[in-house]
Amino acid sequence: MRPNFSRWTAKAAFALCAGLLAPGLAQPGEPDDKRVEPESDRFSLGELVVTGSRIPTMAADETLPITVLDARDIARGGLDSLSKVIQTLPMSATSVLNTNVNNGGNGSARVDLRSLQPKRTLVLLNGHRLPDGGIGGDDSVDLNSLPVSMIDRVEILTSGASAIYGADAVAGVVNFITKSGYDGIDLRAERSEASRSDGGISTISFTLGHALLHGEWMLGGEYVNQDPVHQSARAYSAVPLTISDPNGDLVPNGNLVLPDGAFFVPEGNALGLDSGPYTRVSGTTGRSAANFRPINFDTDYFNYAPYSYLQTPSERGSVWLMGTQPLTANTSFHFEGLANHRRSSQQLAPTPFFTGLDPAPLLPDGSPGIPADNYYNPFGVDVPRARRRFVEIADRRERQRVDMNRELVGLNVQFGSWNIEPTVSLSQSHATETDLGAIPGERLATALGPSGPNAQGQIVCGVRAGNGIVPASAVIPGCVPVDIFGGVGSVTPEQIAYLQQTLVDHGRNSQRDASVNAQGPLGAVSGGPIQWATGVEYRREEGSYILDPKRGTGAVGSGGQSPIPDVAISTREAYLEMRAPLERAQFLAEALDAAVGVRYSGFSTSGGHFTWQGGLRWQPLQSLTLRTNYAKVFRAPSLTELYVPQSANPGFAVDPCGNNPTAAQRANCVANGVPGGQYVQSQDSALLVLSGGNSRLAPEKGYTFDSGIDIRPAALPNFRASIDVYQIDLSGYIENPDTSVVLQQCAYGGRTDICKLIRRASDGSVIAVSTLPQNFGDTMTRGVDLATSLSEPSRAGQFSLSLRATYLARFDTQLFPGAATLHGAGTYSPFASALPHWRSLAHLDFDRGPWHAGYSTQWIGSYHECNLVDFTDQPYCRRVQNVLYHDVEAAFTLRASLTVRLGVNNFTDRQPPYLNFGNDANTDTSIYRLLGRSFFAAIRCQIH
Repeated sequence: MRPNFSRWTAKAAFALCAGLLAPGLAQPGEPDDKRVEPESDRFSLGELVVTGSRIPTMAADETLPITVLDARDIARGGLDSLSKVIQTLPMSATSVLNTNVNNGGNGSARVDLRSLQPKRTLVLLNGHRLPDGGIGGDDSVDLNSLPVSMIDRVEILTSGASAIYGADAVAGVVNFITKSGYDGIDLRAERSEASRSDGGISTISFTLGHALLHGEWMLGGEYVNQDPVHQSARAYSAVPLTISDPNGDLVPNGNLVLPDGAFFVPEGNALGLDSGPYTRVSGTTGRSAANFRPINFDTDYFNYAPYSYLQTPSERGSVWLMGTQPLTANTSFHFEGLANHRRSSQQLAPTPFFTGLDPAPLLPDGSPGIPADNYYNPFGVDVPRARRRFVEIADRRERQRVDMNRELVGLNVQFGSWNIEPTVSLSQSHATETDLGAIPGERLATALGPSGPNAQGQIVCGVRAGNGIVPASAVIPGCVPVDIFGGVGSVTPEQIAYLQQTLVDHGRNSQRDASVNAQGPLGAVSGGPIQWATGVEYRREEGSYILDPKRGTGAVGSGGQSPIPDVAISTREAYLEMRAPLERAQFLAEALDAAVGVRYSGFSTSGGHFTWQGGLRWQPLQSLTLRTNYAKVFRAPSLTELYVPQSANPGFAVDPCGNNPTAAQRANCVANGVPGGQYVQSQDSALLVLSGGNSRLAPEKGYTFDSGIDIRPAALPNFRASIDVYQIDLSGYIENPDTSVVLQQCAYGGRTDICKLIRRASDGSVIAVSTLPQNFGDTMTRGVDLATSLSEPSRAGQFSLSLRATYLARFDTQLFPGAATLHGAGTYSPFASALPHWRSLAHLDFDRGPWHAGYSTQWIGSYHECNLVDFTDQPYCRRVQNVLYHDVEAAFTLRASLTVRLGVNNFTDRQPPYLNFGNDANTDTSIYRLLGRSFFAAIRCQIH
């Protein structure tokens, strides 16, 4: 058994703390003035905040909406990942990648503001861009590459800032600020576990800080180990379910790719069976008519849930070094170094094979199927549709190993009243993704083709001669025929050895960045000096994802990443920002500030682009501030969107033209090449989906608008409230159109620019659909952010209350210019994203001396979900109930050096709601807390 490294390390940390503190505990007369203020007191709303402007600005004086999470917010709930901290915020998207996502996950975690996808949120570390991360050729930052113990606070700008920070800052900016100025040793150990004694997560970290030659240096490390939990461990996810009719009835919805096979048997077969779909009778050889029975579509299904994870295994380790060293009276040197290692994995049920979707032999008419001269085919005729789950082969697993490092060096030069900061950074990551249980498609297609005995009586691949023997000249070298008709156990060890291949893909991300930024005063107006910031930057980003050559044209049962050749994008940018204090201490103008910024960005792929923004901050009274900001934003196409090689792969989607179209739809179907406007689409029919990159993509362009009110009553100096109204409008946004959306939009609207993406056969059935990324229509989101906080001392202790809430009023998408607008707010959108109108997060804290108690709530509002029922064009709509989570925790600090924290998350054991859209675990695994009630315990030892 593998030792639980994290548990015994935590015990060792506790013992070390106890040993180091023991002498201090023996001195009861130690003065109280050695107490260290709690972490939450180290940050106040009046401190300097840099996010939202290159000009250092007090938080209370910002013209843009800034949310600040301090050290207490980060530590709250015993969370082990920064993604879990960010993804609970109301302005963050609900459906976003994290380590709960098994099917489609890759061990990474993302941040997505305003549900506009992670690629439209810019992530910074101390004001500098972080590299895209993950398994290679990624288009957003992997938050799991940042250790929690390194971060002091998080500043979140919820408005576009392309003029200040460049492309990608469309929905906003998340800036992680690292710790600084710490002198001493900080040791932490933490363990969380679900009430059902599973889902354990262990975290240990250390931080060493020391003043060296008048400089400040910090060394730290962190290790996180997350245990897996299978879907079968919870009742709500143990059996896949689906809504079966317009009444909303739920039925089991496993997979029709069965271990005993599913075969469409044509007329005239050798067993004399009626035409139709059959499966093997369990326990028989599969060689006679009695060995097969008709499939019962209501009861014959494969339950894949026991194989899939609710919480995926993940192991992460980080080491970091940061410091500032004075060189002269006016110059200092700054260094940031971070190395991160991750191992993660996902698991799915054994490999399924389906002739309509996977590589298969070609029948005489050119369609896929199992030929009559396959040695193991008992039906004696070509089988046009066949399915078989290879349970004899190991479960499908994808394992990632990612090694990332980032180094930044810079100078801080004080030149008179100006500050000049040249910096250079290098970031790179290398990843391997190992695919276990998948089958190279070419091998399987050959193994299921013609076969028979050779002259020595061995069963080989190849076409038999008239005597029933495969001549030596026709034998396909190295091929082993595979029996999919004999049911479970018919695939022999020799066949398994031929099919089962370990596939290893390799990915890479790289970023090189050089910049010079300067900030200082120049000129003055009536309110005081005008502050300026300016700078230039050169950035080169590279990425690739290279598939294992053994994949050939594809691997059966493998999802994986699209291949990306080793490509690069370079950018040259220059910006200028100004902030002017127009008035001070006047009637109805305690303060009036104007802020303006402009940037030029030149991309090697899309040319040059200008963006700008302008804002006003008006404080008519000491207790009231009004602010507004308008910004032009843009996003350049990513490596993936531009350079993924184009390919055609089998797929499936419901075509309205083939499922009883209405009269209006039939007219559009006729125009799209469907004879008579309709046909009958088979449940087993497949089509080709053209996917890949598009080198002709243009940048996305748009604007963001924000207007807000801050209230700080003089009678309540520790109270603050704010209301912000925001809108983001993006045109020509880049998206891959979903296959079903293209088919539906063509049938519903008849637009030629959409219908031309479909290629049909002479009978009207779909041959192929293009889903290449395009600069499509518009998307617009609008809403309101609410925030309030109050900290009030009393005889009993210090009470603190904070509330953040977001109301999503509109989330409109127009897929194509002139097409109908899809209203997504308050729904589970067709793009697999929950968009509730309301989300909130609230905290109530109490502190008295060494004691701390906290209570938190997270509210995810209700929304509507509409789905097509089974294989029909009939929608069924339902309301998904809201979810309210309750968390409690308590902490005790001894001698300001040893802190013990205990807590319960999801105190009421709330289970996630059922989602018919959820393609995994009957819910959305990226939104809800999946394991029910959980407990955590943490210990922290500080030695100064």
